[in-house]
Amino acid sequence: SGSPLFPCREAATGRHASRGVTGGTYTVRSGDSLSSIADSFDVHGGWQALYAANKSTVGADPDYIVAGQQLDVPGQNAHVGH
Repeated sequence: SGSPLFPCREAATGRHASRGVTGGTYTVRSGDSLSSIADSFDVHGGWQALYAANKSTVGADPDYIVAGQQLDVPGQNAHVGH
């Protein structure tokens, strides 16, 4: 059974939406950026909101994320059905 938080993940425009998602978190893959991940999940507030939610994981440089990092993806509930 799939997660109700991601009803359209296969149809998302980004390649990220169909892989690496577990219960509101995303596993960074090689080549990812906060911007591409935020776009894939239509994060309200874009990459800045994604960075704010994950600053303790990402660190001081939002351009430097590493494959394998677990990021919290904020705001999915706000977008379901809208």
